Amino acid sequence: MLRTLQTYVCRELLKTFALTAIGLTLTFSLTGGVFNMMRAPVLSAEQTLHLLGFVLPFALTLTLPVAALFSCAMVYGRLAAGNEFDACRASGINIHRLLAPAFGLSVVTAAFTFVFANYVLPSSIRNVEALVARDLQKLIVAALNMQGHFKQGPVVVHAGEPPRTEKTAEGATQVWIESAAFMHIENESLLRVGTAHQVVVDFWTDPSTGDPSAQAVMYDIRACDLEQKRLYASEYQPIEPIAVPMFTETKTKWLNLTELLKFQRDPLKFLPIQRQIAKLRTQAREARFYAYAVEQLNGREAVLRLGSLNGRPKYEVRAKRAYHDPLDFRPQLDGVTVKEAMQGYDRVWHAERCSLRVARGFGSDPHIVQLRLSGQVYLINPLDPEQKRVDKPATNLDPVSLPQFILDWEDQVSDLDLLGITQEHIDLAAKGQLPSAPPPSKFNLGGRVENARISTLGALAEQSLEIVGVIHSRLAFSACVLVMLVLAAGLAIIFRGGQLLTAFIISFVPGMVVVVLNIAGRQLSEKPLYHLTGLAIIWSGIGVLALADVVVLSKFLKR
Repeated sequence: MLRTLQTYVCRELLKTFALTAIGLTLTFSLTGGVFNMMRAPVLSAEQTLHLLGFVLPFALTLTLPVAALFSCAMVYGRLAAGNEFDACRASGINIHRLLAPAFGLSVVTAAFTFVFANYVLPSSIRNVEALVARDLQKLIVAALNMQGHFKQGPVVVHAGEPPRTEKTAEGATQVWIESAAFMHIENESLLRVGTAHQVVVDFWTDPSTGDPSAQAVMYDIRACDLEQKRLYASEYQPIEPIAVPMFTETKTKWLNLTELLKFQRDPLKFLPIQRQIAKLRTQAREARFYAYAVEQLNGREAVLRLGSLNGRPKYEVRAKRAYHDPLDFRPQLDGVTVKEAMQGYDRVWHAERCSLRVARGFGSDPHIVQLRLSGQVYLINPLDPEQKRVDKPATNLDPVSLPQFILDWEDQVSDLDLLGITQEHIDLAAKGQLPSAPPPSKFNLGGRVENARISTLGALAEQSLEIVGVIHSRLAFSACVLVMLVLAAGLAIIFRGGQLLTAFIISFVPGMVVVVLNIAGRQLSEKPLYHLTGLAIIWSGIGVLALADVVVLSKFLKR
């Protein structure tokens, strides 16, 4: 008889659970509640239909625990309202054993929530990205047709004519853009503008990572460098290749559990931290050259040699005084003489001041050094014997390549050395205990680099704490279903919640307690001072519900 009753309760639970889950999932998906969580670039109708299929795991992860709670409250409340539990008690049946179906549903729902939240959901994100990446050329063509431009790295390309696609001999697809214009923008500053007779975009998949990438090449270029105030003409200019743009930002919440544990052990490999380290490397590279420049100008020979022309230095710079700018560490030179090597002769510049700056190059020379003369600038030209002195306004000299040994030095500096920490710091970060104190200065490369190192270390500590908090939050959310469903069934029996409103309130209150404590605890766990307190609050929701289960099952149901 007991098995018959349990089978009956189980059947009612599953029926109510299935209907509630289907209704909530369709409502949540089709009204866009979950679909709007993901933002993509221009999508075709076919891609949008595929995308709707990937939205379902988001909806199911959120709606199934709610459906399970509602079904327990509804079924057990309806049985209690019909005095069926009173009849079971009069027949000598232990009411607690009739809660076995609710406990079984809680185990299944908890397992489902754990798998979906930690693996299926992140996998769906990757499937969405792969869907868009697979037809990347279609996206670029659609963007050009609808918006008139597309962006690759720091370069924005505008199409003068409708783009076309062509197949190569190997079967790959290319996008051809005729009569194009482009803008080179970095740090919200317009650096270069120009036109290109033709732009060809190729696509391929990186064999090492499997990531799709795009490479644009511009032909017959006429450009203006706004910083250097110079005109360029080139027959061929590649734009640095980029991976497919990620329309779902790289965030901790989109990582699966395996990746979270991996980045918990080594947060330096997490992409946002890698980006900050890359910026720090750029600043360290520049500061290392600035330190070298001032060292050479104040050294025994008191000369800085830059660039190369026919085996000779392009520039030989001398200064009466060389020092670092206290804010950005850039060299400032006073009383400057610059001997510039030309084809077959030398000419000499004189200026009151000269500034040196490392900048991103254009084309095959990615790192350049810019020299700007200011003050009273004049030129000694040996090819004009009648006019020995030519007065000039403040002027920019032709840029030269950054010395190779600076790049070699950068390659030899590891990420740990760059941050001034050891592996022990990383191990502490995995436990949420990375010290917040600034590291001792090792490079002596100025306050700008040291501030960037401290900022990166702060981001590393925050990211480590966030990873730990997300892991605990997911595990606690999955585990809490085990106690929530039993509590909802017990409360429904006590209050005889056979009505929809009563069942909704009974299922809503425990869920709200868990969600509020989980969110509050996760937010607190991201702060170093409250990290352990936040983790305790995350798990306290389960403790509160478990205690409520004990009270309800041991005291009230006996009555």
